[in-house]
Amino acid sequence: MIPPLPFRRSAAPPLWQRNLEQTLWFEHLAEKKLVYFWCGAIDDSAEGSFEEVCGRLFDAMRAQGAEYLVIDMRENGGGNTGVVLALIHGLVRCDAVNRAGHLFVITGRRTFSAAMNCCSLLELHTAAVFVGEPTGSRPNFVGESTSFVLPCNQYRVYCSSRYWQHVTSLDRRPWIAPEIVAELSSTDFASNRDPALEAILRRIP
Repeated sequence: MIPPLPFRRSAAPPLWQRNLEQTLWFEHLAEKKLVYFWCGAIDDSAEGSFEEVCGRLFDAMRAQGAEYLVIDMRENGGGNTGVVLALIHGLVRCDAVNRAGHLFVITGRRTFSAAMNCCSLLELHTAAVFVGEPTGSRPNFVGESTSFVLPCNQYRVYCSSRYWQHVTSLDRRPWIAPEIVAELSSTDFASNRDPALEAILRRIP
């Protein structure tokens, strides 16, 4: 006999667990003048191209008078670094949120590849405060992949082939560490709590 689970999740998951079938979406939390942006991939999606979604995001923020922005990339495994400037340039121009204490980025162990490049650019060019867990990669890293076939056994081998460096070559950090540490425990998950977003909301008057 399989013993029963010690807990059962309710029907109201936290924001980061909603719309799991969508990679890019956002929601306005009017009472906090905050927009929550789920950025599950740095790539085009069913919701439109990455540039189009970012355009709609900034249009909505202006229309709603948003003063805070949360970009959630804790489950972002990457995509196409070539499209990421649509987000970076939009933030640089957005004085309403690109200032101390108004722009937050949630990261985690699965923040990787193109998402890591995005975090490096956010750290370098914006006032972003990182929240959650350390990123899944160092700021400077070898990525992408190329392949070749071994001559004797014909096995195909894939290896990383491109060095990404958006910060100084002397930066040897193993990750970007969050300024606000907020790790998710099994108890948090079971009770539909999101320590990262809760920590951010405590910072907002």
